[in-house]
Amino acid sequence: MNNKTLKETIKNWSLPLFILFVVMVALMIRFLVSTSQTEQAEVEDYLVDTLGQYAEEMTRRTAILEGEGALAAEFDCRVSRISTELSEVVLNSVSQVPDTYMTLICRKTGAAIYQMAGEDEAYTTNISRLDYFKTICAGGKRILFLDNDGIVGKRAVAVVTPVELMGIEFKYLVQFAEVSSFEDIFKNYDLGGENTVLLVNSKKQVLLMSGRDAGNYEASMTVGDMENWLCGNLGIDQADMQILENRMGDEKTGVMYVTTVECDYALVYTPVGVGDGYLITILDNDYVDKLVSQQWKPMKNMVLQSGLAVLAFLGSVLAITIITYLRNNQKKEELSAKADTDLLTDLNNKLATETKIKKYMREHPGQQAMMFVLDIDNFKKINDTMGHAFGDQVLRELGNNLPAQFRATDIIGRTGGDEFTLFLKDIRDDEVAKKEAKKVLYFFRNFQAGGYVKYSATASIGVAIYPRDGADFETLYKSADKALYVAKKRGKNQLAFYGEECDGAEEVDAETNNDGQNV
Repeated sequence: MNNKTLKETIKNWSLPLFILFVVMVALMIRFLVSTSQTEQAEVEDYLVDTLGQYAEEMTRRTAILEGEGALAAEFDCRVSRISTELSEVVLNSVSQVPDTYMTLICRKTGAAIYQMAGEDEAYTTNISRLDYFKTICAGGKRILFLDNDGIVGKRAVAVVTPVELMGIEFKYLVQFAEVSSFEDIFKNYDLGGENTVLLVNSKKQVLLMSGRDAGNYEASMTVGDMENWLCGNLGIDQADMQILENRMGDEKTGVMYVTTVECDYALVYTPVGVGDGYLITILDNDYVDKLVSQQWKPMKNMVLQSGLAVLAFLGSVLAITIITYLRNNQKKEELSAKADTDLLTDLNNKLATETKIKKYMREHPGQQAMMFVLDIDNFKKINDTMGHAFGDQVLRELGNNLPAQFRATDIIGRTGGDEFTLFLKDIRDDEVAKKEAKKVLYFFRNFQAGGYVKYSATASIGVAIYPRDGADFETLYKSADKALYVAKKRGKNQLAFYGEECDGAEEVDAETNNDGQNV
């Protein structure tokens, strides 16, 4: 296959290959993005689940208080009609429950008695003025996270147990545990990296902080407001703060990413069981990205290796396809060349000669060329006297030697038994035409065929000029054939141009006389 055909083949395949490559890359990118998003979601689930373990442990601790409170409430319900002093006995019993620093029994009027852990004396008070009293009476959340218990001024987790009589709540048992007693929970679970855990109540008050920023929080304990602390200390803007508060209000669980001037953060948030508390973990976004990268790396490597394997496979298939195509195309060209080749002389056969000349005429209308039509003189006599094998040898040697006299672009073919046609392209003027005609005559002057027996074969030659003597193949061939007839009439071994007469015609070769013999 020639370079032109190879270039055309590569050009034809380049666009499909490029499109396939782009599609494969796009699919790989899409898959990688999808996988990355999946891994991101898995890391977020891990963070939420880990924070959820904090919440579950806090719920478990409060459940213990709830159980003790339920038993005490049932007992109090039975004895409260007998004596108020018995309620104090209940109060004293519940006050001994671990983690409880104060126990209180109040009526719906707000009148209450309370007892501190480790003390025997009970005190009276009225809690109707306290904000959380309305929550207690409303029968809403039974676990309250308080910035101030309103009695001794501690941050507390209040576990509320209603005391019912005939299905009607008429007073409440409230157990108070210090928020700080839950701090050890945060040391039992590890989110990794540098993080801060906040315990926040429904009023968005920060009750407890553990981890990296705990020291900074202690310095601003008087603030106690989640918004002020997150916006003031971390630089989170009001818009992100509002989104976080809305999600907390809907009791949602998840991860929120925020950007500040100094750092990008991931805020992991989850509600605490049945209470009104919320846990928020503040992580550097770089740490989350690191987790995602660690989680994603094996999958990414597998995808990339699979992608490279698929691309290599497709490349191999395409390479084999192209090579097969090129080989098939080469075979077609070889078969086409054989179909166009005269088997005896390896020159163009009659059909190929005519086709190529017609193509030149279509592509170069008006550009001068010349056609030679020649016959071997006395070829029948050669066959009769020296045999057909020798006659074939003459034709074969003529086919081997004649192309060497002309350019590779010229068209030379065997168009009959002993007839040959030469078509010389791009003949500038008549002088060049005469020069080429002499070249043909000189060739036959020296041409000899045969091995042990040398035979000087001559030819009669007719010449026609394109487009002067014919603007199409048929007309030009007829003109050259008429000139051939003139050459034969002169006595063979002659060359004649179309338009010359048999007698008195101008000789092309001054060294050739009228008897047709070379001087």
